[in-house]
Amino acid sequence: RLTGPHGQRVLAARSQLKTVAARYGALGIAVFGSVARGEERPDSDVDLLVELPPRMGLFGLGRLRSDLEAAVGLPVDLVLAGDLKPSLRGRVTADLVPL
Repeated sequence: RLTGPHGQRVLAARSQLKTVAARYGALGIAVFGSVARGEERPDSDVDLLVELPPRMGLFGLGRLRSDLEAAVGLPVDLVLAGDLKPSLRGRVTADLVPL
């Protein structure tokens, strides 16, 4: 878990990532996908699952993503927990590493 180079960057930035997420009202943030499994490639982004209050608009989401990318220094794919399709839920939760 988080054993690859991107995962190590996530671990190093864990506190910053949690602070950024909390500033936007996030109730939780976790890594999933190839970075969580330690199978990322050099061009992989960091998949982050975030639980947010429903009032967040598109501009707020864009700022959150940008701030998370700045914190970790890598591209981020932001997935909202409330928008996660049931067909993907099992695969995502199998890899999930809460921060």
